[in-house]
Amino acid sequence: MTRAGERRPHVRTAVWPHAGTAVRPPVRPHVRTAVRPHVRPHVRTAVRPPMRPHVRTAVRPHVRTADLLPVAPRPLHCRLYPLMPKTSEQRPTPPALTPVIARGRRAASETPKDLAWLRWLGRFRFATAELMALRFGVTVQNARRRLGLLVASKVVTAHESGFGMPTLFVLANAGARLVDYPLRRRPPRPEIHRVHELAIVELVASLELSAHASARVLTERDCRWQTAAGPARYSVAIRGDRGEQKRWPDVAVIANAARIAVEIELAPKHTARLARIVRGYLLSNDYDEVRFLVASPPLARRLSAIALDQRARLGLRHASDTTRVTIDAWSHASPAERAAIRSASR
Repeated sequence: MTRAGERRPHVRTAVWPHAGTAVRPPVRPHVRTAVRPHVRPHVRTAVRPPMRPHVRTAVRPHVRTADLLPVAPRPLHCRLYPLMPKTSEQRPTPPALTPVIARGRRAASETPKDLAWLRWLGRFRFATAELMALRFGVTVQNARRRLGLLVASKVVTAHESGFGMPTLFVLANAGARLVDYPLRRRPPRPEIHRVHELAIVELVASLELSAHASARVLTERDCRWQTAAGPARYSVAIRGDRGEQKRWPDVAVIANAARIAVEIELAPKHTARLARIVRGYLLSNDYDEVRFLVASPPLARRLSAIALDQRARLGLRHASDTTRVTIDAWSHASPAERAAIRSASR
């Protein structure tokens, strides 16, 4: 109690505000550095007492590990053929591909793609960036960028045909050496073979993208190379005024043990020449079917008449006796032209 006139000291926790005059026991002031007397203060330099490490495989010292985890007997093939140390001689590392283009860190991933583009381009006289993009599933811009790098490396040659015409890309001899292709003896002539060759490139790209994985699509160059390398034969014999000559199909498709020859006929030819070509396929046993892709109904009607005439001259009554001849429209024919070609070929 305080005397009269004497000021009472202010203590926050001395009196309960809701308990009247009840006095609360003194509270120990809060000091952050204060610790309990029986607890050792935390000192960074203090060394903690050694603790037993927690290891799941730890067992009692008087128990053997082999008793807890019995080892299974080795299989018979392991006992017959013991493990040998791994050496570099047993697993030779594949040789690194020679970069076609200096790409730095991306050379390891981009070099196989460059070689694949060179191999596919070398199967034709020439191709465009649009058709290369179609075959490899990339945009035309990316195809032009890659072809531009190949041209700068001098493994591909670019031919500018004129204003408004697409640039033609040809595999150079330096690129042919990289992919082990035969060298070109003479340069292609785009002014003569442009439409016909680009139709072949588009047809091969479409067939390779849509055909079954077991099917093979061969170009004329593929047929020549495989015939020269082995016993396979893809040409037919044509007899004319100059003697016997070899006729190579524009595209050969081999699927399910059947051979189909594709001939793209866009330019007008003499009837006698067409008759020799049809007769050569009828007399050949190397193909089950020859398919003519034409651009006009008159040519389809003329080819159909030639096939019937040559079959009658050879004495072939049934279509199963020899190579079957079919006529269809090429890919760029309009719907009306396609219907007229199919009706004319019947």
